[in-house]
Amino acid sequence: MNRKAFFIILAVLCLAGAVILVVIGVKRTSKPAVIEGLESLGELTLEAYDAAPDEQGEDGQYTIHYRYIHPKYGEIVYSPSVDRHDYDSYMFDREAAKLDPENAPKTTVRRYVYVYPTEKGYESHFEDYYMSLYEVSELIEPSDPVSSTIYYIVAGIVLLSGAYMLFLAFAGPRSKAAKE
Repeated sequence: MNRKAFFIILAVLCLAGAVILVVIGVKRTSKPAVIEGLESLGELTLEAYDAAPDEQGEDGQYTIHYRYIHPKYGEIVYSPSVDRHDYDSYMFDREAAKLDPENAPKTTVRRYVYVYPTEKGYESHFEDYYMSLYEVSELIEPSDPVSSTIYYIVAGIVLLSGAYMLFLAFAGPRSKAAKE
């Protein structure tokens, strides 16, 4: 193999390496990592089963507990804080259920439910609308964004190396004075 072909092959490899580094940098910085074991259960209808009137917090907030029994994960509980109006509406539904259990309005809430394993079992995460697993992972465990700058710097260095190899490939032979 002559000198010119050798440097051209090295230049092409440097160019390919620079492109690969840029692609890896863009992919790595565009999406956060997904929590291991995170999965979507889809949209579930949770039914209210308890209210906490003595858990009135600051600003007139109350807690209503909803639940759903999942065949794999067991009881999934959603406990939002609500204002006085929503809490009174829930209490009205409970009173109506005592008077006429068959025709009583049920207090339900539809939520997209995501579950992930923890050391204690499974944790649930609730959203009003569908989200990708990447978005849910970022909400549960926000991660520091990865900068793509380092990838671009290394790709630039590799690209400059490839340009130098091309220069060496097409440069004329060295003179005797330069060799000594």
